[in-house]
Amino acid sequence: MNLDKEKIIVQVDKIINSQKFNRSKTLCKFLQFIVSETLNGKENQLKEYTIGIKVLNKNVTYSPQEDPSIRIHANRLRKFLVEYYEEDGRGDEIIISIPRGAYVPSFVINNSDSKIANIGFDIKSKIALLPFNYFNTGDAEPRICYKLHQEIIHELSYFHEIDIVSEFLELSPNVLEQQLADQKVDYCVVGKCLNEEGKLTISIELRSVPFGVQPIWTESININDGVKEENAYGPLLQKVISVLCGFLGIIYRNKQDVRLKQNYDNLGAIFWHNQYHTDFSEEAIMQTLQALNIGLKKSPNNSLLTAFLGELYLNFNLMDLQQDVDFLKKCLELAKRAVYLDENNQHAYGVLAAASVHSKRYEDFIFYSEKCIAINANSPMYQGLIGFISILGGNYQGGYNLMWNAIKKIPYYPFEINVGFCLYNIHKKRYKEAFQWAERIKRKNLIWDPILRITCLAYLNRFQDLDKPKKELFLLKENFSERARIIINIPLFDTDMQDSLIHGLKLAGIEILD
Repeated sequence: MNLDKEKIIVQVDKIINSQKFNRSKTLCKFLQFIVSETLNGKENQLKEYTIGIKVLNKNVTYSPQEDPSIRIHANRLRKFLVEYYEEDGRGDEIIISIPRGAYVPSFVINNSDSKIANIGFDIKSKIALLPFNYFNTGDAEPRICYKLHQEIIHELSYFHEIDIVSEFLELSPNVLEQQLADQKVDYCVVGKCLNEEGKLTISIELRSVPFGVQPIWTESININDGVKEENAYGPLLQKVISVLCGFLGIIYRNKQDVRLKQNYDNLGAIFWHNQYHTDFSEEAIMQTLQALNIGLKKSPNNSLLTAFLGELYLNFNLMDLQQDVDFLKKCLELAKRAVYLDENNQHAYGVLAAASVHSKRYEDFIFYSEKCIAINANSPMYQGLIGFISILGGNYQGGYNLMWNAIKKIPYYPFEINVGFCLYNIHKKRYKEAFQWAERIKRKNLIWDPILRITCLAYLNRFQDLDKPKKELFLLKENFSERARIIINIPLFDTDMQDSLIHGLKLAGIEILD
């Protein structure tokens, strides 16, 4: 280690005495312990069991496989460190971070190129996970419910747009209400376990705290008689995470609703990123570009905004905007920088997977797709997007399976999945089903909307219905006939699919120039 040990110790003291950390004795103790062990050459002993015993005072019979509390606290500590260096510690000499997959801290000198996990949300939603209530349960059921409660906390910790509060000493209504107010909690998750005639029902409810603790979503599952395994609650866990979290989840969408469009902070930039995906209009594109550039000027090391800007350039390439700019090259540069800033930026890996298809680099596409899914396999949004990208890459069945699993979990899903299902059914020569999915795209300013509708209608011999989508196509691209092969080649790896679309357009009477 090249850094001065005394400076590292001083840096730790500064961190734990900051406003961010001084309210969490557990995280302070966690950080002090792993740094001390590392400085004393004992980093090989930083295992989950050892930390549980020495930091959380676990019993010697403690099993990390059954109790995920160390992983939960480690994820919280990672997030707290990121937020500390975004705020109070922005100018500190030494940056301390904890790479995922281990508990050994990293120490680097702070400079503009330092590798900091910097997702950077200006406003996060704070969620309280309250202990579950039990009614008429036996000995085994509370254990299942407790593990579900702990797993929800663990899985929520992977989502950067939320903060988790899970330590409550008193659950009487008046005291609890005051605790929620003191900690400025936005939402609380409550659970109920009820045993009726030998059948266990577990119910989960999301409540909005500022508006009188009103329920805004609920879900329940019945566990069959005699089923005591931990995975019995698996479907409910998946549902909770899928519906609540991510950019398409209830929590983020509710937060977005109360934001003003003109606020170009990080969340405002994300708002415009989503607006642009909603209509693909020129106004939304320019607003998104402006918002992302302003956001990155304020936070140049913001990994998420960097990935979003890379995605925007990728879509410029997809839309065949003919300018003296190599949009694909700029996309790759930005997405790789986003990964450099945060190696666990799931969105950046998704952008790199899509860019690899555009670049016709199949091995890179496989690598980045696997990396994206591995970061957070419980995120249906990224499951669906990687499924869609897999379809573009020619992996039709694998892409179909990922997309189908994703839409079963969430009521809202990226519109690209409609494109993916359309292409899958064209590949299968099921043109009626393909057209039904094409009709769901509903992006009038996206050239692929009329391309797919025209192709399906032509294969269905519905030539009388072609006038409207053909008019839309040439309004979007006057020189489509001469650019058609280029436009269709850009996102599709499979030449057979390219030929199917070209043939369908020709059947529709569209001249395609070679």
